[in-house]
Amino acid sequence: MGTLQFPQVPLDFDEVAQILDNIVDRDFPEAVYSGLTGGIYLLPDEKHNARIPSNNYYVLGEYCHSRFMGDCIYIYYGSFRKLYPKASREQAIAILHGILAHELRHHMEGRAGERDLEIEDEIFVQQALRRLGIRAGKRQGSDEHRQK
Repeated sequence: MGTLQFPQVPLDFDEVAQILDNIVDRDFPEAVYSGLTGGIYLLPDEKHNARIPSNNYYVLGEYCHSRFMGDCIYIYYGSFRKLYPKASREQAIAILHGILAHELRHHMEGRAGERDLEIEDEIFVQQALRRLGIRAGKRQGSDEHRQK
C-alpha cells in the first residue's frame, strides 16, 4: 500500500510574517539594523519590476532610502507567493533570509557610500531586457528581482 499524498498548502501571509519576524530577530546582528529607522514591512502586494516590460519579473524586496520617512525595507508577500507557491516552511525560511540579506546589503552599502549591489541589480535588469529583445538603458535599481 502506498503512502498518502497531501497537497502542499501555500504559506499564508501570517505564517510568512512570523518567519520574517524570526529571521529579523535571530539571523542578523543588531548592527545591520542601525539607521533602518523606517523598519521592515511585509506587504501583501505582488509587485512587478517597472523597468522590465514583462509580467514575468517580480520584485521580492525593496530597500527605500528617505530622509523624511526613514530608511525601510519592503518584502512583497504577493510576489513571494507568485514565484514560490509550493515553498515548504524550510524553503520559505531560506528564500526570505536571502531576500532580507539582499535588502540589508543595500542598506549597509548605502550607509557606506558604496553601490556594488546597485550595479549588480542593474546588470540583472539589463540582461533581462536583452533577453526580451529590448534596448537597455542605464538607470540604477535597488530591488531584488526574480523571473517567474
